[in-house]
Amino acid sequence: MPQPKILIVDDDANSRAVLCDVLSGEPYILLEAANGQHALELAHNEPPDLILLDIMMPGMDGLGVLHKLKKQEKTRPIPVIMVTALNLDSQVSVCLDGGAVDHIGKPFSSMVVRSRVRAALRSRALAAGDKLLDAMQGEVLGFIGVKGGVGTTTVVVNVGENVT
Repeated sequence: MPQPKILIVDDDANSRAVLCDVLSGEPYILLEAANGQHALELAHNEPPDLILLDIMMPGMDGLGVLHKLKKQEKTRPIPVIMVTALNLDSQVSVCLDGGAVDHIGKPFSSMVVRSRVRAALRSRALAAGDKLLDAMQGEVLGFIGVKGGVGTTTVVVNVGENVT
């Protein structure tokens, strides 16, 4: 199964490095772009499965990149999560109305980033009907519910990787 490809776009090298570090333990191929133009080139030439996009960048800002991605047929289906320090409700609304699937505010929780990335990739896989979802999920091998002591319930879920 192919590994999901994620494009991280931020003009700040430290911010890109932090996001790469957060996602490094996951089964992803990580690409990086330091500006909007490079992001558009990568998205067109090596279409990722997801883009993490900063808003505040010199030259073409993240909203400009988002607008151009959503105008092009080849890049329109790529989900975009905006990652930014701009956390006003009005700014989040502009991002979502512009076509972003989610918004992550800086500073962020590593756990939240990983969860939102997985959710965006699952949604894309379901919408596309492709095999990406299979690569991301394990297989439930068993589910057992047992009633324990007074008022106590124990549930065990055994999950293994789907090996093909």
